[in-house]
Amino acid sequence: MKNKEPFSIARRLVAESLGTAILLATVVGSGIMGERLADGNMALALLANTLATGAILIVLILIFGPLSGGHFNPAVTLAFFIRREIAFATALLYVTVQVLGGVGGVMAPMTRGETVADWMAALGVPAILVVGSHLGAISHALTAAEALGVEFAEALGAHGA
Repeated sequence: MKNKEPFSIARRLVAESLGTAILLATVVGSGIMGERLADGNMALALLANTLATGAILIVLILIFGPLSGGHFNPAVTLAFFIRREIAFATALLYVTVQVLGGVGGVMAPMTRGETVADWMAALGVPAILVVGSHLGAISHALTAAEALGVEFAEALGAHGA
């Protein structure tokens, strides 16, 4: 069977790992920064995180998509495997480098002496592995829209409208 992939597995794995690291650094970092800068306004923090996540996903998929498929997420790789669009061995390698890239992304430096993980610990944010980044972005958008709607409705009610 001839390999139909135009790029070597090594290049595809580097793309998946690097893309996942950048995605996780952006998702977690923008969430932390949004929380710090929103001054308690959760809707604004979620909106900032959603916009940053959506923007970085567009950039990463445009850059790495042609190279590796732009999965950046074990759930996406699993979906490709279930649909038989990726071999088991390749899927296993993708998931492995995605997890490693995700850990690397969370360990990315935010300031000279602090990493994303340090900020998570300082804020008391539980350390979790974000597997559903794509679904998480949709969830953030819906939650932000709902929260903004509630605040808008409360503002209208407060002004007698």
